[in-house]
This record gives sequence, C-alpha cells and structure tokens, in this order.
Amino acid sequence: MNLTEELKKYKGLKNSTVTIGVFDGVHLGHQNLISQVVQEANADKSCPTVITFLNHPASVLKDNFTTEFICSLEERIQLLKHLSVEQVIPISFDKQVANLSAEQFIGLLQKTIKMQKIVIGPDFAMGRNRSGSHITLPKLAAKMGFQVKAINSVTDTSNIPISSTSIRKQIKSGDFKHVNSQLGRTFSLSGKVVEGMKRGRQLGYPTANLQIINPDIVIPADGIYATRTSVDDKLYLSATSIGNQPTFGDNQRTIESYIIDFAENIYGKKISIQFEKRIRDQKYFESTLELKKQMLKDVEETQIILSN
Repeated sequence: MNLTEELKKYKGLKNSTVTIGVFDGVHLGHQNLISQVVQEANADKSCPTVITFLNHPASVLKDNFTTEFICSLEERIQLLKHLSVEQVIPISFDKQVANLSAEQFIGLLQKTIKMQKIVIGPDFAMGRNRSGSHITLPKLAAKMGFQVKAINSVTDTSNIPISSTSIRKQIKSGDFKHVNSQLGRTFSLSGKVVEGMKRGRQLGYPTANLQIINPDIVIPADGIYATRTSVDDKLYLSATSIGNQPTFGDNQRTIESYIIDFAENIYGKKISIQFEKRIRDQKYFESTLELKKQMLKDVEETQIILSN
C-alpha cells in the first residue's frame, strides 16, 4: 500500500491540524507539542491529527541502523489518543516516501486529509534532504495555502532538550529517575508470562518470566530493580531481575519479576512491569544460600523504595 492509499483511509469531512513524527515514548516534549496541536485544532474547529510511522525512518535512511523503541506502536497510539488527538495515522516510511519533496508530501496531506495547519518543533524537518524545516516551511505555506505553527523544545532540569534518544540511553543505563521524569510516567515493559527454569520457585521466590512481545523494545541494563507489576489491571509491588543468572552459569538473558505477596498462576497472561529504581548490579554468588539472603535484602529494599 502506498502513502496516498494509507492517507485516504483517514479522509474525513473536517480540515485537519497536523503534526508529524515518530513520537517514540510520547515524552514531555512530545506532549507539549501535541497539546499545541489540540489547542490550535480546537480554536478553528479542525481535527487534531498526528502522523506517525510504522517503522523508524532511520531504518531506511541510515545504514546499519538498529531499531529500538521505548514503547510499542500500539502503546504509542494509545498514549497519543489519551492526549485528545482525534486521529492518529501510522504510515510506512519507505524509499518512495523518503524521495518525496516537502512540497509533494504537503500536497498529499492537503489532498487526502485536508491539512490546513502543521505544528512543528525546532528540530523538525520533512521531505527529501530535510528540505521542509521551520525556516523553509513558512515560505511553502504561503505558496500552498496552509499555516505553520512553530514551538520551542521542552528541556529537563539541566536545561537540556528532552529527546527519545537520550531517554533510550538512560533506560539502557538503568537511570529511571530521569527516564520517568522525562516521560511524565513510569517506563514499563509488557509481554506474556512464560515458563522458565523455575529456579526462583525452588529458592522460595517464584518469578514471572516475561516474554517481550515486540523484539524492538529497548531493554534496561542488567541488574535488580524495584518495580510494580500489573496483572489483570491490578498493581503489585515486585522486584525484577534482568540478566543471565551468573550464579547458575546461564547465558540466556531473561526478565523475571518476583511479585510480592502474590501466588496466582499467571502463565500465558499479559503483564506489565513498571520500573521505578535500579537497586544493584547482577552478581555471582558462591552458593544458593548467599543468593537467597541477597534476594531477601532485594525484596526488603524494594518494599522500602516503593513505600516512599
């Protein structure tokens, strides 16, 4: 399906106020931009619309690009709709789209979804060779009959612009104080509970082994984390381990959550693990007795962290 066909599926009666981007993670910077889209759309009774991508544009534009997302496409769409976006349009980014000029892309948006205004951030660029920017788009707007609204970026407490790239790096380092403050919510991993080696059960700490549904989701650094685990829409305190269990000589990386005061059989169920704080590195223990003592300490520290 080409871009025109994808856009035609969303053809409506109203004009649209549009923004375009990957919006991975839908962080505070994205949320500020989306609020401007909704505000502008409400003012002129148009449809607040977000165009996002099924695949990362860099996977087409750059060689050897590794795709990693903060959240899945489904989660991204849900988060955007929670911000009062009426229309989220996920499109495929391929070589044909990459070769469109900014004028051609805008023309398609005007023809299919009646775009009358585009809201952009300071780093925005669209079209072949990034020809449509906050500098060139106003000239194109005058020529083609649409409006441009440019807004400033959102910065963190250190006055550094919030970006999906920096958040992904912080997730990989386990720095969830900054991750969660920049997302405006708690980072989570979702997936299905599958059977593992049952070593946790043998040690008195049965764990839910998480199988990530989307292989392109960025995974936190190896270690032990204070987390909350959602099962059937209920939140439970939990301690989560990410890594390869060095005490047992395993090479396979796993994500295992010990859900505190929980004894239900949840094999096959979808759960979500919310990451609050990294407790410690993974480490090798000389005996399972030493490991059990450390696991007790981890659970006690988790309870203290999550009770504050």
